[in-house]
Amino acid sequence: MKYTARAAAAVLFILLAASGTGWAGAQTAAGPENGEKGKAVSQSMDAVPAVPSPAVQKKTAGFEDSVLLPVDGSPLTAGDFSFSGVSLGEPPEKAEQVMGNPISVSEGSLHKEYRWSGLTLTVNRSFPYRYMIRGDLSIPKTMENPGVSRIYADGQTLITRRGISVGARRENVIRTYGAPEQVLWDGTRKCFYFVYSGSGHMLVFTVRNDKVSAIEAAYPDARLVLSAAQQNQDAFQKRVHPGFLYSRDFSLAGYTPGHLFQEPSWDMWEKKVVNSREEIWYYPGYAVRMSMPDKKILMVFLRTPQMVTSRGLAVGDQLSTMEELYVAPQKMDTDVSSDKPKNTYFYISPNQDQVLIFYADGAQGTIQGVLASENDKEASLLSDR
Repeated sequence: MKYTARAAAAVLFILLAASGTGWAGAQTAAGPENGEKGKAVSQSMDAVPAVPSPAVQKKTAGFEDSVLLPVDGSPLTAGDFSFSGVSLGEPPEKAEQVMGNPISVSEGSLHKEYRWSGLTLTVNRSFPYRYMIRGDLSIPKTMENPGVSRIYADGQTLITRRGISVGARRENVIRTYGAPEQVLWDGTRKCFYFVYSGSGHMLVFTVRNDKVSAIEAAYPDARLVLSAAQQNQDAFQKRVHPGFLYSRDFSLAGYTPGHLFQEPSWDMWEKKVVNSREEIWYYPGYAVRMSMPDKKILMVFLRTPQMVTSRGLAVGDQLSTMEELYVAPQKMDTDVSSDKPKNTYFYISPNQDQVLIFYADGAQGTIQGVLASENDKEASLLSDR
């Protein structure tokens, strides 16, 4: 099947009709939360074919989290890793000059924590001299990151240099900071971590229920930032396949078309649509379509903002947000057969095995559907170019 406008419309019909939603708009293990799996009734599939703000700033009374911020996406600078004038590496006395006396101070052998309302600072402490001179201990004589090593904001009074605070919309994060280096999904806590890095620092936004619930600035954590091997692989792909997305962009909710489906331990399906040839399993925010009986993944599609792409995009986001996050598509089709034009954007993987498709409402300028599927190499998008 060629991915023409007609074929795209057919795929979209399956996506929307099967989901019953119309046009509404680091994966980790998690426990069940939806009750019994057999609650849903199986059906036959045949029947349902910014403008940067000052570093030291507090929220003003007129600030509205519902406002969509302008697209920025400029590279992060050292100033982006500070909250209320407190930066990584500074002595705690600087924070007290800016924030006043802390509510509490917790002392440990290696770290010291200062807490204010909505803000926590972790400070690395120097080792006592008597431990420094012991030759039998392999302890460095100087701390790697002296001073403030972690800034954690979970209150709504503080605002980042680019105008993001706790309670802000998820979409405003990616419109303001661009595509995250990584989007990690914690199925246990039902939240995402949008990870950015630069200038030897790391910035992490915790997103829950489509809102920012916490913001953290710290030194890079190997568990969160891209490894050196992955960075080298990305650089190699850019050089060999310029203008193409990364392979990880063609996975949604941790599932990759062409791979075998494995039932997740961190999520519970809501309903299934089945016949002798195929099945669709519906989960909160997404669904997986697979062939039977081998359970090879044919398609993964997003249903609601409960699930996002590898770059943080969700159903219902603005088309301008998608254009900020993704490179130019390999193909674009426009359906003007009705008074509500619909645009379809196609991205092909470098090895031509998968295709990522975005459906947009041309009149409203919003993303109405996202799906990743296998690509028919004999009728590849590239053959139409």
